[in-house]
Amino acid sequence: MAVWNVIDHTDVGSGGAASWSESSISASYDHLCLRASLRTERADYYEDGKINFNGDTGSNYSLTRMTFGGGSASQTSDRYSSETKLGKWEMTGASAEAECFGTFSLWIPYYTNTANYKSFFIQWGANDVSNATAEFSTGILAGMWSSTAAINQITIATNDGEDIAEHSSFTLYGINGAG
Repeated sequence: MAVWNVIDHTDVGSGGAASWSESSISASYDHLCLRASLRTERADYYEDGKINFNGDTGSNYSLTRMTFGGGSASQTSDRYSSETKLGKWEMTGASAEAECFGTFSLWIPYYTNTANYKSFFIQWGANDVSNATAEFSTGILAGMWSSTAAINQITIATNDGEDIAEHSSFTLYGINGAG
């Protein structure tokens, strides 16, 4: 049976935060999973987030994503390579209703494997409680970090430098026995 160990839980306090980061992640787990409830202070309905592993800002991230949402409730699928961050996913913005926070899940299997590059999977929902079609974005994303280094640091921020809003929360789990 899988055991989920809480490595870190952070609630963003008054005034927001420029980023969330967990460093010195122990290599004693099989997989990592980050769950978050997110909102940005950007005056829009949603905003791109970004992730870096081990502080790497080189062109080492590639991803494929499928999204649904936006002004015409459109569906898209696209691929990116040689990115300097793991981006192209969204969090709820400050123009959404005050009680709305987006959902976010990041799964990193075998994060300590030093023989291969690291794969990752993201699911997100940046939503608002209104019925307007322009006010949400949801999607899934899969990709690879082109490094054989074990992941020992994860940093999340908004893509344009706006703060992550107060009451956002992050929980990082180390998972053992899940295969």
